[in-house]
Amino acid sequence: SGEFQDLVLIVEIMGKHSNLILVNPESNQIIDDLHNKD
Repeated sequence: SGEFQDLVLIVEIMGKHSNLILVNPESNQIIDDLHNKD
């Protein structure tokens, strides 16, 4: 199934704070936003 083939995974690393953001580029909608903060 290719339902996830158009998704974009954005990873931002700023110091000890890292964000993983899964975005659907067609609707520009954030599907999943995971924050890992110490």
